[in-house]
Amino acid sequence: MTSSGAPSAGSGAECLLCGGCRLHPVFRKERWTVFRCATCTNGFLVSSSAGEALAPPGDWFQRIPEQRGVFRRRWHAIGKALRGLLYWRGFEARKLRRVLRWKQGGRLLDIGCAKGEFLSVAQSQFEVQGVEVSPTALQRSRAMFGARVFSGDVREAGFPDEGFDVITLFSTVEHLSDPLAVLRECRRLLRDGGVLVVKTPNFSSLNRRILRGGWSGYKLPEHRFFFNPRGLRLLFARAGLEPLPSTWFDRFPLSDSMYAYAARKGRDGEGRP
Repeated sequence: MTSSGAPSAGSGAECLLCGGCRLHPVFRKERWTVFRCATCTNGFLVSSSAGEALAPPGDWFQRIPEQRGVFRRRWHAIGKALRGLLYWRGFEARKLRRVLRWKQGGRLLDIGCAKGEFLSVAQSQFEVQGVEVSPTALQRSRAMFGARVFSGDVREAGFPDEGFDVITLFSTVEHLSDPLAVLRECRRLLRDGGVLVVKTPNFSSLNRRILRGGWSGYKLPEHRFFFNPRGLRLLFARAGLEPLPSTWFDRFPLSDSMYAYAARKGRDGEGRP
């Protein structure tokens, strides 16, 4: 450890995701440092202030958006235009199409459901429920779905074993304090053959390399963890979930996010931890 309490490469500190010891700093901003683990290839955030909690204060929906420089705005516009050519339908409908690649019908749980936008689209195909921690977002999602949206951590919701056919975490897993524990809870909640679908910033994207500190995935300290395709699949496996095949379009190089990285709870013992 460094004198400030943050891990450093070769110091004997451990990756917060896999316990690996080969850590390398890849980005620093103010008192925050993002480290990349050479073992699992994912990244995680630490503070240079010893004992400082990583949870952002207050309601994260109320935070003021970061200002973007000219280059970042132009690069973002180029990426948005290209994504528009590839994905010509609405944002929430696109997410639903990717879920339907793996599972059609049944019960769906959206963890981090925000204002209920995806639930509104998904209810045409699934019986839906949601989980959300933001009081601001809950006002909107509860207005539409009432008690079907749980306020708080999914591990505190008391959902029964094997109650869902699909669980989604869209722009959520990077915020969690313990992603592995939540994925293991998802495994408990999924029926045999059920599918987990994740969307998260792509730590290995071309955008991160080009934009560096201007990359949209570096929303600090809200984003605690940073995943790439290989690292996310390893995390799925550690949670007892069977990673499913992905395509190049799921990690489009000019997209800041990996879409629809999925895993299945195996039948007849497959995918057991």
